[in-house]
Parts: sequence; structure tokens; C-alpha cells
Amino acid sequence: MRYQRDIFQEGDYYHLYNKVVGNELLFKPKQDYDRFLSRFRKYMCPYMKGYSYCLMPNHFHFLIRVLEINLVQIESEQTSCSRELINGQVSLNKFLESQLSRMLSGYTLSFNKRYKRMGQLFKQGTKRVLIKSHTRLSQLLCYVHHNPIHHGITNNYRYWQFCSYNAYANEVNTQIAKNEMLEFLGGKEQFFLLHHDYKENYRRN
Repeated sequence: MRYQRDIFQEGDYYHLYNKVVGNELLFKPKQDYDRFLSRFRKYMCPYMKGYSYCLMPNHFHFLIRVLEINLVQIESEQTSCSRELINGQVSLNKFLESQLSRMLSGYTLSFNKRYKRMGQLFKQGTKRVLIKSHTRLSQLLCYVHHNPIHHGITNNYRYWQFCSYNAYANEVNTQIAKNEMLEFLGGKEQFFLLHHDYKENYRRN
């Protein structure tokens, strides 16, 4: 993966990822994973459509698309950055960076209080890579879900509960935009085939 921060723009797809500083953990009990996803839903989902995610013990991945600007929603944030965006003083990119910072700093504060630690938790600057092709989009969907296998936690996509694979595999309610992605891929069978082929190619290489 490239270490970069592409500019957030309406309608574009991105791979977002970050990891813990040092050798600590980002998530300990299951509740930490739930808390993190809850913060993502609160701060980012009003402005981004999520297609996949994977939370690992020491890092995270999201595959998202930036939505059109919703001034009513932005105004409801009641932050200096939201007011500046409405007044044309900052860009959408700056506002989304601010939202991402609020999400991660809030998680860090509660994490530090809960586990009696101090200091930074995430590496500075969450990486975001612009996805420029349909082929790359489907590859990254599989890449995100493949992380538990890549890191030796499991050998089956279904066995890691802190990612969106099972939201696609099962008929469950989810905030992941799975129907849109399945339509793009050509259906659920194609979703399974792509992941199977990705896993097989990874194993051979």
C-alpha cells in the first residue's frame, strides 16, 4: 500500500487505514471493536458510504465513497470546521479530516481512560488512497476482507467477526452498502468467487 493522503472529493472511492503506535493494541475486548465502529458511524457515515471494513487488533481498514455535500447535516455538527465549510472558508477535504480527527481522538481519550494509559494511540495521519478503477475497487474489497487471513488469525473469511465479509455472506441488516456493491460485482456468487480467487492467488504467491 502507498503511504499517502489523497484529497477527499465528492463521489470518489478511497481506502482508509491506520494502525497503532508501537506494539500496543487498538482493540482488546469485543466492546472496543463495537465502540470504534460506533464512532465511525457517528462521525463519518453521514458523509461517506461504506463498502467494507476490517478491524484488526492493531490496525483498521475501510473502503468508502464520499457522498455529496449535505449542508444541513454539516451544520448540525456545530464545530468551527463545519461553520467554515458552510461559509466557504475551508474545503470538504479539510472538514472530513476534522471529522476523522474527532473520531480517532475521541476513541483515544476513552481508550486511555479505560486502560489507564497516556499519549497518542494512532499513527499520525490516517492514510487514504484514491481508487481510480473498477478493477482496483474489487481488488481492495477482497484485500480488506483478507486481512485476518494475511495476518494468520484465521484461514477462513467467515471466522473473523470484526469485518464486513459476513454482512455480505448473510442476510442481515447492515449499514454497509452491500447491495450496491453486489450489483457492481454482478451478484453474491461473483462476490464469493472473487474472494476465493484472491485467497488462492495470495496462497500461491
